[in-house]
Amino acid sequence: MKKLILEEDTDFPGIILDKEAGIFKITGRSIPHDTSKFYIPVIEWFREYSLNPNEQTAFEFKLEYFNTSSQKYIADLFKLLDKMFKNGYKTKVVWIYQHDDDDMRDIGKEFDYIFELPFEFKEY
Repeated sequence: MKKLILEEDTDFPGIILDKEAGIFKITGRSIPHDTSKFYIPVIEWFREYSLNPNEQTAFEFKLEYFNTSSQKYIADLFKLLDKMFKNGYKTKVVWIYQHDDDDMRDIGKEFDYIFELPFEFKEY
């Protein structure tokens, strides 16, 4: 499976989806003008990955900020991860946030409440 790498800029998060290396990350800010155009290839890549995932998948989310339209696609990624977890794969979310960013911590906690897959919270 070919890896997907998108470079971070002021409106788009950096994304690394690399099955072979076992690296799954989203970092930065997510406020794209056309959210669906940006995220649909990401969701499609991960949907394909979820059909034959690695035995372990730790997906890192280190977002400084994301808008509500991005939140919908992030939730779609969590749905795929949650399904993998329910199917017996070792799957978790690593939610990384600035130590003084209560909003990002709380959003992660809300996702943790909604989904069954394990969340690990890390401050920086």
